[in-house]
Amino acid sequence: MQRVIISFLVAFVLLMVVIVLSRVTYNNIQAFGKEAEVSRSIIKHYSDIDVQLRSAEIYSPTYGNTAAKELYQIYKEDLNNIEPSLKQLKFVGKGDSRHEEVTDSLEQLIRKHLPSLRSKNMVEIIAT
Repeated sequence: MQRVIISFLVAFVLLMVVIVLSRVTYNNIQAFGKEAEVSRSIIKHYSDIDVQLRSAEIYSPTYGNTAAKELYQIYKEDLNNIEPSLKQLKFVGKGDSRHEEVTDSLEQLIRKHLPSLRSKNMVEIIAT
């Protein structure tokens, strides 16, 4: 009878260990999933800013008087959306020191060159 009780207690303890480990693993997977979602969102914002910067390299205010004005309007909209996108990127990555550091340096570089991109495109900048 004592063997049965000891065997039952050992099995019960092992069952409790398995339940606790399972719960810890589940919580870790949930936390990893949340971090992955935040990372995916941050990568999407970086990609959006990349596309907007490429459009800013093409747009020039001098093209506003050409026949293809509507085409260049799209590039102008992307240029004007760079700053709001940077703000969104900072908001999404708030709390992660690694991300904040990269975003701050990226923002400084973009803000440094944004006035030039607002006045001339890359071809005009290279030509001067």
